[in-house]
Amino acid sequence: FFFKDEYSESGASALKLEETTAFLNQKAKEEMPHPAALPDESRSKPGSSSGDLNPDSTANLKEDQKLDTFSKDSPKGNKLKSKREGYRKRTRKSRDRKAIYIKELEEKIKGLEMENFRLHHLLLIYRKDSWNSVSQEPGELLQEIETHRKKLEETFVDPTTGQYNERATNIKCSEYFRQTAEKVIESHNKVMNLSFEMIVDHLHPFVSFNYWKYFSEGYNASHEQIKKFNKRTKFEKPEFITENNMTMLDQLIASFSPDKKQYNFITNVMLPKERQIKGKFDKALEALIKSKDLIAEANAEMQAFRSFMIKSEIISDKQVFNSMLSFTYQVGAERKLTNVWGVEIVPKVHKFNLSTDPLYGKLAKRALKKEDRYIDYKYDEFRFGQKA
Repeated sequence: FFFKDEYSESGASALKLEETTAFLNQKAKEEMPHPAALPDESRSKPGSSSGDLNPDSTANLKEDQKLDTFSKDSPKGNKLKSKREGYRKRTRKSRDRKAIYIKELEEKIKGLEMENFRLHHLLLIYRKDSWNSVSQEPGELLQEIETHRKKLEETFVDPTTGQYNERATNIKCSEYFRQTAEKVIESHNKVMNLSFEMIVDHLHPFVSFNYWKYFSEGYNASHEQIKKFNKRTKFEKPEFITENNMTMLDQLIASFSPDKKQYNFITNVMLPKERQIKGKFDKALEALIKSKDLIAEANAEMQAFRSFMIKSEIISDKQVFNSMLSFTYQVGAERKLTNVWGVEIVPKVHKFNLSTDPLYGKLAKRALKKEDRYIDYKYDEFRFGQKA
């Protein structure tokens, strides 16, 4: 009986445990949502059944409850919505401020470009005034020389006899020379400087060749790079230039916005031909600058020697003026120094046949009519005659 009672108690306990488990399972079934309301993963997961508690289903249920907490109608959902709306407003304001800033920068750049154009125009006007001053300076110089000569005559020449005025003892010729000659020579130097500057700045009358000074840099950009460059905005171009090592001549080529054929013409014909022409200008300028230095050196030496002659009084004032007056009246008062140097001015015509040029001759034959292939360039040639 002892064992009987023990087994009876064990059986009762087992029965009681089964009843408790069944009760808990039934309770869980009642609390679980309908399978249609569960996520797909919970319904389709292998091993899941409506009668068992699946851990994944429980996790999804908690997540759904959490999402319900942030729904539009919940307090936390309204707070999140408010934060998102505030973020959108701040982003929109930031974009608007950036757009306004960029627009202001573009307007400032446009203003600077207009100011640059205005200053460039003023510079052209100034240069034009300078050219006018160059054309007026020689006349003013001649007037000063003529005034100087008349004062010399009035001071040192007797108008009744045409000879040296013996009574002109209140001022010496050396003192008068010191007072007047330096002023005339200063004006003469100014005219010479302006004249040479005008020649250098106007070796060719029409187009400006500022890019010629960049020939030493060369040009390396391909046609594809040129096209990509021209697609960039003016704000993106500086970075593109740096990244692709574009030279000033590359930028010049891009400024034409050339197609492939035009690109080949610019790089293979135009720039090589202009570089060849620049070489001739270089030689001419070298000779011109050398001649200016020689002229300045000769003028300085002449001034020094005349000053020595007058101040030393090796030859008296009377002898100098009598000789000058006598010789001037004998040969005539010719003031053109072209006659002194024996320079002859001869009109000349340089004829060009464009079809014979080695660089673009074939293109000229195809692109031009026969009568348009010949160019006459007229100019005056200065020739030396007899030399002293």
